[in-house]
Amino acid sequence: SCKDDAHQRSCLPSELPQDRAGQVRFPLASQGRISENMKFRAIDFVVVFVADMDRAMTFYRDTLGIAIAGGEDPHPVWNELETEPVTVALFANTDSAGSNASIGIAVDDVQAAVDELRASGHAVAMDTIETPVCFMATMHDPDGNTLILHQRKDGTAG
Repeated sequence: SCKDDAHQRSCLPSELPQDRAGQVRFPLASQGRISENMKFRAIDFVVVFVADMDRAMTFYRDTLGIAIAGGEDPHPVWNELETEPVTVALFANTDSAGSNASIGIAVDDVQAAVDELRASGHAVAMDTIETPVCFMATMHDPDGNTLILHQRKDGTAG
């Protein structure tokens, strides 16, 4: 069944087990494979592997407009971006640069962001598409990590 509220749209098979409050209980939890001390609370950070920290910081700060936590004195290996509520951390790792999962970045207007990126010489990997709930386009950071520009139709983010 699908649930559509102001913050998210989620579709789950109706056969998933539910507790008394109607919350879905995923099979691993119901099989006792997750201890009481290993309960998921939240995602604290996502790590993006980069080959060149200075180049990555310039891209995320100057091209995408994301502030660097701690100011302008970067660490050569690890720097965090101000992307609350989930921190994005840049980690210098030349062996794994460009191999991360995609990161969705909320913007006010995907098409305007795409136009601005192209005007400044940045390639867009996938042009803007429309889904029933959002607009999306993709690009890559200098190391090849996929970034999804995302705009929810209901105006929410995060």
